[in-house]
Amino acid sequence: MFKFYVNFTFANGQPQALRCFLSEDFLENKLKCMYLYQCFKEAGDDRMCQAIETVFCKREINFSKIKLSLTDIDYIATFLVHSSIRQWEIVKFSYCHIQDDGLDILHSALQGGTVRIGELVLAYDGLTDLSSKHISDIILTCGVVDVSVGGDDKGVGETKGFYSTIIADPKSKLEKLSLGRNKVTSKSAITIFQLMKEGKSKIDMLYINNNEITDEAVETIAAALQEDKTLRVLKLEQNRIPGEDAERIVKALEHNNTLQKLDLSAYPKDIQQKIMSQKETINKKRKCRGCQVELEINFLNF
Repeated sequence: MFKFYVNFTFANGQPQALRCFLSEDFLENKLKCMYLYQCFKEAGDDRMCQAIETVFCKREINFSKIKLSLTDIDYIATFLVHSSIRQWEIVKFSYCHIQDDGLDILHSALQGGTVRIGELVLAYDGLTDLSSKHISDIILTCGVVDVSVGGDDKGVGETKGFYSTIIADPKSKLEKLSLGRNKVTSKSAITIFQLMKEGKSKIDMLYINNNEITDEAVETIAAALQEDKTLRVLKLEQNRIPGEDAERIVKALEHNNTLQKLDLSAYPKDIQQKIMSQKETINKKRKCRGCQVELEINFLNF
């Protein structure tokens, strides 16, 4: 601990963190900064706490690919709640293996409602559906605009009411929702797209690829896309949607002037040709209606 303490210099009586030790290239040292922050906070040394806060001047916390212990998460939570920085652009915990217990610590700390988060990433963290309620609480409490969850094929978000809360609650500010590799079922997809059809969604980017959506959800998806005036990007590839049903989804876009990009699975060539023909028709109709937004369709295979 002393090693880090003496690596602070003072200018005009104010502590300054040495950049060579606490630069953005050393994410693990940023974690050590948070250890120090808690020590100085408990000691009542506000000047040293302020110096540590300058390391995060870009208002980003990114611990991607660093396996975090529950103790690490506790230090991070303390920093989030007690630092003078109230608005964070990015809080990223991808591949951190925080699991449900770690998210419980973050959730408890953030319930005061004074911290705002623009982008929250909780992907590939070993989370399960037990964390769904905590995630929805954080999204509402912190005013999250962009959230990414899942990546573990564990099915986060299958809890009843999860999507209705994060999408339709008046307090929700969510605009981008990433649910790739999250075992999203047709039932959940129907809930999401029904909310869109009813005009309750502010989502303009929906990544729902690599899930378990089948033809059961196609009718609701198509109906929603006819009515929705918000969604700009939709990733649907690598689900269980047959080619003929993908055609139905694209055809529904003849009544849509908003969607700009649609990613689908790499279907056989004959189906792809039919879909691309539909796309040309859609873009012609959009131009006739005075709309300058053209539809782009990609066929992706992983």
